[in-house]
Amino acid sequence: MLQPLRDYYGAITINSGFRSPEVNKAVGGANTSQHLRGEAADIIIKGVGNDEIWQYIKENLPFDQLILEHVKQNNPEGGWVHVSYAMRNRRQALSCIAKGKYVQGMVYAK
Repeated sequence: MLQPLRDYYGAITINSGFRSPEVNKAVGGANTSQHLRGEAADIIIKGVGNDEIWQYIKENLPFDQLILEHVKQNNPEGGWVHVSYAMRNRRQALSCIAKGKYVQGMVYAK
């Protein structure tokens, strides 16, 4: 699902993809993180707001989890977008508005 995103925007930056258990622990990742199975990526696209990326993925691409991570309305290029793909996609569209606090839909962090 990352290639169609790349095709649309031209380039994406993957800040985190597969993580070993050691790396996942070091970055504070959950024990159930899809990064441990190579099913998730944290991405940004230079010059594009993460809110716009989140919305594009939600409306156009298959996904399991889509999370707008720590993005403030006055700084849409801050934070990142977490996206995952699995055999049975749940299509969970969430926002992380504070460490460990997730809400449904696209909501900006304070």
